[in-house]
Amino acid sequence: MRLLFSVFLKFIFTLTLACGEEPPAIGARPVSLADVARLAARLKDADLGKSIAAAKELGDTRQPSASKPLINFYTDGDGERRMAAVKALGALTAWRDPKKADGFLTIALDDISFAIRRQAATELFQLEGIDAALKRFILATNDTKARSLVERNRAVHHAAAVGGIRAAQFLRESLHSTENEIAIAAAEELGEIREFTCLDALLKALTSDRDEIKLAALTALERQSGKRFRYDLVKWAEWRASLRDDHGKELVPANAVDSQTAPKSLDYARELWPVEIVICFDTTGSFLHVWPSVEHSVTAVVRELQRTESNMRIGLVRYRALDPRATLRYTLQPSPLTGDVDCIKKELTVASFGGGSGALHTALRFALNGMIWREHSRKVIVIIGDDSPVSAVEDPLAVATQLAHDAAVLDGIQVNTLYAKTTAGEENRQTYRRIAFSGVGRFYEYNKGEQHLVEMSAEKVDVKFNELPAETARKWFTPRDK
Repeated sequence: MRLLFSVFLKFIFTLTLACGEEPPAIGARPVSLADVARLAARLKDADLGKSIAAAKELGDTRQPSASKPLINFYTDGDGERRMAAVKALGALTAWRDPKKADGFLTIALDDISFAIRRQAATELFQLEGIDAALKRFILATNDTKARSLVERNRAVHHAAAVGGIRAAQFLRESLHSTENEIAIAAAEELGEIREFTCLDALLKALTSDRDEIKLAALTALERQSGKRFRYDLVKWAEWRASLRDDHGKELVPANAVDSQTAPKSLDYARELWPVEIVICFDTTGSFLHVWPSVEHSVTAVVRELQRTESNMRIGLVRYRALDPRATLRYTLQPSPLTGDVDCIKKELTVASFGGGSGALHTALRFALNGMIWREHSRKVIVIIGDDSPVSAVEDPLAVATQLAHDAAVLDGIQVNTLYAKTTAGEENRQTYRRIAFSGVGRFYEYNKGEQHLVEMSAEKVDVKFNELPAETARKWFTPRDK
């Protein structure tokens, strides 16, 4: 009898492994539908830690019925809850739901948070393996009809993260894309792969007739090599030739096949990362008269960043009202991130104003999810305005503060604010303070009487003190001490 029982246990153990499930512990009570329902109810707990713990426990049940409440948890949740939902859904991958891979792909391409997108890509890789996941991201990159440029740019990065050296050929081909944002993404990721053909592709791109591609290739080479040769092709050629002399072999053999684990990025100092800044500013009628003075102060900071940061891109998001009757042509008007800083400064100078306000939270959401950032960069958003957000379908201030919080906690993005008092009313000052303080950003105010910027989040605020542009530029990229 004992022998038969032993054989039976061995059969159950083998069967559960074949089905992709862990064998139940001896003496453990099986998870019931009631258990799943109880944990699903705990997902609604207002306490963040408790709801995240419930998500993890649901994932650990490995029950198919747990997927629906977890999907709802993702759909309705803030950033940290969405991250917990993705991880928990990943724990359910043993059930091999054919729709699960599609779900992870959608999250990897569409979620507003880089960290959550990368987690979804990792879960997809663990579900399907390197080759299948890599194929999905390559197909998404090439799908110009169904996928937006933002999604396809993200697909390039995920292909590299999932495929590692197996994605090298795809990245080298993408480096020649006629779309700058695809080529820039490929250059960024080629700089993460220690393999000679990738270095050669980047060195060749230094001679591109497109300035954006040349800069992206240079950034990748400098990050990997630690050298600062700029566009001196002779020095780069000498460095390239020295690699074999120094090491006697390639960094990684060209035909190497990595293991079945997601590759890790190279380590390099954060101060070597390029700078990305998006300025969201109110272009409504109430801001018309104060803007020339505010713009003068902001441009002085941009000019200082331009002097100190050799690798910087700036983008703009102008915002007005959500109500189409008050927008006067647009609710949002973005200018993509570009290295042509002089062009951006001109756009700030000649900005036109009119219409009603209210789309601040929508502008912040677009800055995070509509602009195509370089992934390996220091990212900052500056919100400039005089009025509070307005919406008939959501709590816009809660949305803005949550976005600023998630950006800081999950993705290391600093959201700074700059308030200017106008006819819109002084009561709006607290809106800008709350948004900045929801994350790690700094809260500034334009002092109309003294005609300069004042950091209102400083320990000692002196409204008569004129903070030099160099100091403001430094603080805009330095998280506030909580």
